[in-house]
This record gives sequence, structure tokens and C-alpha cells, in this order.
Amino acid sequence: MATSSLRDLLDLPDVVMMTDFVHQIVGDEGDAQKTKTLQQYQVTPSIELKLDSALSKVRDGLHDRKSVFTWVHGSFGSGKSHFMHVLSLLLADDTLVYVEHPELQAKQQKFKPAAIGRKLFRLHVQCISEQAKTLEEIVFGPAIRELERLHPDAPLPALFQTAKIFASAQTILDSLGAEKFFAAFPSNQEGTAAKWGKLKSAWDRARFDAAILAPGTAEGRKLAGELARTPWFKDLMSQTEFVRLGEGLAALAEHLKGLGYEGVVLFLDELILWLTTLQEDKSRLSTETAKVAGLIEHGDLPPVLPYFTFAARQRDLSQMVGSFAVGKDEEIFRDYLKYWDSRFETITLEDKDLPRIIEKRVLRPKNDAARATLDQAFADFKSKYQKDFRELFGDQGDVEDFRRVYPFSPALVEGMVALSSTLQRDRTALRELTNLLVRYLPDFEFGNVVPVGDLFDVVVHGQVSDLASIQQVYEQARRVYENDLLPHIRKKNNTDSPERCQIKRDGFDKTLGCAGCAEKACRTQTRIAKTVLLQGIAPNAPALKNLTASRIVALNSGTLKSKVPNQEASIAAGFLRGHSGPGRQQPRRPRRPRLHRLPPHPGCEPGPRQRHPSSQPHPRHALQEARRRGAQGHLAPQPSLVRAQLDRRRRLRKRSLRDGPRVSARR
Repeated sequence: MATSSLRDLLDLPDVVMMTDFVHQIVGDEGDAQKTKTLQQYQVTPSIELKLDSALSKVRDGLHDRKSVFTWVHGSFGSGKSHFMHVLSLLLADDTLVYVEHPELQAKQQKFKPAAIGRKLFRLHVQCISEQAKTLEEIVFGPAIRELERLHPDAPLPALFQTAKIFASAQTILDSLGAEKFFAAFPSNQEGTAAKWGKLKSAWDRARFDAAILAPGTAEGRKLAGELARTPWFKDLMSQTEFVRLGEGLAALAEHLKGLGYEGVVLFLDELILWLTTLQEDKSRLSTETAKVAGLIEHGDLPPVLPYFTFAARQRDLSQMVGSFAVGKDEEIFRDYLKYWDSRFETITLEDKDLPRIIEKRVLRPKNDAARATLDQAFADFKSKYQKDFRELFGDQGDVEDFRRVYPFSPALVEGMVALSSTLQRDRTALRELTNLLVRYLPDFEFGNVVPVGDLFDVVVHGQVSDLASIQQVYEQARRVYENDLLPHIRKKNNTDSPERCQIKRDGFDKTLGCAGCAEKACRTQTRIAKTVLLQGIAPNAPALKNLTASRIVALNSGTLKSKVPNQEASIAAGFLRGHSGPGRQQPRRPRRPRLHRLPPHPGCEPGPRQRHPSSQPHPRHALQEARRRGAQGHLAPQPSLVRAQLDRRRRLRKRSLRDGPRVSARR
């Protein structure tokens, strides 16, 4: 078919930024941002069931007044952050949800007013962005900022250590006098009585002194909240440590109940990624990991409102790269996570929804004509490469999924998802797939499929992972390719010059690798080599597991062509055998050991020089030789001695076959 560039048919950005496809939830977003989020989100039948499950947990928890913690579990790029954002908008009964997704109106009929439309304090936290040192800072810091935004005139909850604050307050009161000091309290200002109801109660010197003497009581917490909104303590609060998690959750719930809220919903995005940053400090990791259970197990300080926590949790990294690659620290961290498996609820976003998500967010045709061209290109590929077609389905794909992700294949998507789990958090699968389309496929021909080997150049350059053990794996793969495989391939194809190899040219962006290179044979061989290296990085990825020569050819369908039909796998196997040790000599067979004499029997003259037992003749031939030597005038050994010597030779032969040949030191 006629060639067209990817930009002619797909709606692609000019440049892919690091922040693209990284979803961030902000509390004060406008309708435009909400609409954009909802338009990008793909609600599949499976996603509808997951939303049903999440809303049911909130409904039941409100009815039973019981806190619930739920993991939102899925691969990198499966839409965990988007899922929590849409769930938040549903709980708020935002009309924009039903405008963009009319199919979700059934949720409103089913869960309103039991869960949808209730007055819930919804708190969205990007845990990594908080740069917090403790779980208290992750929860209480954003909570105070959100309360300041929603209720700028109300006092704040007593979430700080109050000893230093109360001591400073007494000094300021004595300096300014009661009238000026208490006039700055939010509850003492005019117009707040009708606005805040239960929170309104005038403060004076007597009430202040009583609260100072009882800092752990409700009155003491109210005083701390009042002081936090005064001009003298705003800066001091940011430098004061928070109270313990359990005490703070109780104080926050008590404060929110006074404002009319019926429950608290925490959306903790990247909680697991934040905990992984503590792996080098085992003590802190153990302490902060144990605190997570405090979000539902409140002990002696049960809050007056239920807490509903939804936290994003990625797939176990060792499932993709193996337990050896993740390192000891990661294994210890995974042991901590297993402790929670039976205590928390889980909502799993399945990988089978990824083709629909990619179709909507990455592979958007510009118009109906472009869609028709893509349909025809897919049909051409299916007809031309029937043998490779089913190999490219991947672990869960089918024909419909293949069409949704074309010009990718389901196998390539699975490989990219597996690799993205090892990358930095900003490098999601959707971002890297878009980057592949924008930068690495300038000469792509429709009617073919994007080779899996092209993923190597996309993921392997620069600071790849935040985990040192994974970064080391990528650096080793890059060294093997650049120092061993690539020079050998260049030499074989006579492309080791700037005229024929674009990587060797001055000013060329080395991160592009072989993208767009005109040397077809050399480029095909590098794709085969890169596919094998990708399998070494993520050996447990379904698309890269159990690689064979024929599967490598299928994963890079259309790149390796043979003059003799159906010989592509043989060519690939020969190429891999020829590059099994680039830059190194093939191992040579061991040299035969030096000749030595067997120890003679007493009374017998030494015979001729004998070879090592591993090269001795059959025992029957040895006996015949002994008889022959006796007939020639040598003293023939007795039969029993011959048998003993033959038994010794058999033992030496078995030992040499097991341990390798040994040269005897005896003469």
C-alpha cells in the first residue's frame, strides 16, 4: 500500500514531555481540567465493575461507620490514578461525569444517596511530590492545605505538637494584651457564628488558661486550631512536627464532623513508590510501613468519622525482572507488603483493558479517512504475515485488541508495560509508546508492525530507574550492546564508518540508536540482538518469556526476509550462534594430557609409554595386548593382576569423564 507517515494518520504531539501521561489530581481543579480528565478516560465494562466495587465499599463503610483501606492494584499505565480521580468525581456527584460518560448514570441511580452525593472530605495526595519524611506529613500536611482552601475562615484541626505553640502563645498574650490577642482568633471574628455553627464559641483569658492546662482534650485541640490561623503562628506551624498518626486522625475527624462532613476519603497516589524511597533506611521503612495499618486499625483512638483510603499499588517488580535483579532491599520491602495482603481490600485493574486505553489516549486517528487507512493496513498485515499474526497476540490479546493497538502489537504492548515497571515513575508505558511513535519510527511503512526490538533504544538510555539494582541491569545491557554486539554486527555488514552508520556521525542524537537507518541488513540484526537483550532485562514478561528463534522473528515481523521461504528462523538462529561470544574466541577443546607411564607390576619390566586412561583401549583389547607382549619375550602379568589394573583404568576413566582429564604426576 502507499506509504504514509504516522503523523499523517495519527494525532501525535510534536514533542513528548516528561510530565505527559502522568496524571496528577489537584483539589482546586476547574471544569476544563475535569472535562479533559474525563474525556481521556476509557470506561470499559471491567472498569464499570471496579467502580461498582469501590462505591460499595464506601456505602457499606458509611452505613457501618467502619474505616476501609483498598489497594488499587495494576500494572504501570493501567490507569490507577485516573480511576481514583473518576471515583472522586463520582462520589462528589459531579454532573460532568455523566455528560462525558452517560453509561455511569446507572451508578448514580444505584448509589445515591447511600454513597454518591454525601458530604465527604475528599483528599488527593501525590505522595512522592510531598517530599515527606513520615506518613503523618503525607496525610496531615495536604489536609491542612485543603481545609484552608475550602474553609478559609474556620479554625484548623489540632494536628501539631502543642507544647511549644502554647508556650509561645502565653508570651504573646502577656505582651499584646487579651483584647488584641483574642481578636485575631477566627471564632471571635464577626460573622462566623452563623457560618461555622458548632465551631463558634468566644475565647477569653479564662477559657484560654483552662485549655492550656489540658492540651490533650477537645478544648486544647480547639485552641491549637485557633492559634494556627492567627498571624503569629502561620509560619511556626510549618516548622512544627505533627502529632502521631492515630491521634491526628481522631483530631481531624472530630474537626471535620464539626464542619458537617460525614466521612473522609483519602486518595493516596504513589504511596508504594514513596515507601520504596525508604529502603536504604531499614528502621524508617519498618516504622512507616507499620503506620499504614493505622489508617484502618485505630486502636484506642477511634475517630468519630470513618476513613476510606484508596492507595495505588503497582505490580510486584520481581514478576517482571526476577527476584535476582530487584536486589535484597526490594525483596525485604515486598515481604512487608505481603503482611498487608489479608488485611486490606484490593481492586485490580486488569491488563486486558490496556488496548482500549492505548487506542483512546495514544492511537487517535485524525479523521475517518485515517481510520479507514489504518483498517486497511491492519488487514494487509494480517493477510501477509499469517504465520506471525497469532504469535503477536501476547498473553491476553485477540484480533480485536490487535486492531486497537495497531501499528503496535499486543505482544509489544505487554513488553512495554513490563519494561515500564522498571523505569522511573514519569516514564509510563503510555508515554514511552508515544515517544516511540514520535521519535523512533520516521520510516515506518503501514502494512507492517512495529518491531519489538525497537523498544530497546526507547527505554535503555539515560537515568532509567530509581532502583540501583535495576539501573545496573540496564547499564550492563547497554554495555553488552555497544561494546560487543554492535561492533561485531558493523564489521560483518561493513558498516563501521560514519558514511554507513549514523551513530558514528558527529551531531547525531545517540539516544535514537538505529531509528531510520537505511542499512536494512545491519538494522535487522541489531533488532534481533536488542530483542534478546530485552528478554535479559525483563525475563518474566509474557511477551519475552521462553524466546526461540522463530518467536524472535515473529516479534520483529517483516524485518527479516529470506530468499528461501520459511527459512527466517534458521537465519536468526545462525545469527545468534555466530554472536554468542562477540569479541571473544570460541572455547577450544582441551589438549590431550602428556603421556605418562603406568606403575609397573613388581618383577615386570616397564612397558612402552601409555596414554591417559581416558584414551585407553577397551579392556578386552588391553588383555590381548598384555598377552602379545608376553609372547614377545616380556614377562606376562598374572590374570588377577591384569584384572586389577583394568579395574583401576575403569575407575580413572570414570573420574576423568566426571572431573576432566588429569595428568598424573607419577612416573
